[in-house]
Amino acid sequence: MYTSTGGGILGGGAHSAVVRANRRLLLSAEANLEELVDVGQPALPAVGHVRMTAVTFTGARSVEAERAELGYRRHPAAAVFHAAEGVITELRKIDEAARAGAAAADSPDHSLTRLMVATRSRDPRLVSHLLELGDDTEAQDAFGHTALMFAAHGGSEDIVGMLLAHGANPNAADGQTTTPLMWAAKSDRQGVIRQLLDARAERNTTDVSGTTALLYAERAGHAGSAALLK
Repeated sequence: MYTSTGGGILGGGAHSAVVRANRRLLLSAEANLEELVDVGQPALPAVGHVRMTAVTFTGARSVEAERAELGYRRHPAAAVFHAAEGVITELRKIDEAARAGAAAADSPDHSLTRLMVATRSRDPRLVSHLLELGDDTEAQDAFGHTALMFAAHGGSEDIVGMLLAHGANPNAADGQTTTPLMWAAKSDRQGVIRQLLDARAERNTTDVSGTTALLYAERAGHAGSAALLK
């Protein structure tokens, strides 16, 4: 994919999601070919418009329309537009995942994964992309922390929900045998505590010092979190 500002994304064909989206685009373009007319040298679209061009065995065929008309499916060629947007979306997911991987590699802690970086950044869209790409929810950094622990500590309920839905272990323990529930209790993350308890997190587990999630909440004066854990 090449962008109007220069550069682009290469290697999308190695990813099955991009291949599937591209196949949908080709099929949509073929099914709606009558909406595209024969053109000579395609010109740039007018401001606020989108021009789509298909190269066929008989030459280039093109259509131009207002972006809003295509976006709201009020134009006959809207299906092609949305199929093309689907390809762009999948390529952007891969690009964003690569950036997260680069950020993890550049981190002083080289044991961080890109999913951990995205979780610590509280970026739910990127976390969703990485989970779709199959990133491991159970990976641990050098201290035994998982992405779910970072999300629980940060109070990111949407990210916690996504991680749990993709199989993250609510009872994982780090090097100090601290669990996600304990991290949430320390930080008074009541919404996360509810999520973890619903996911059958063990509330009576202790860390290396013999402290439970309830004790963490009580010692910190988090009455609401303590009430949830009792």
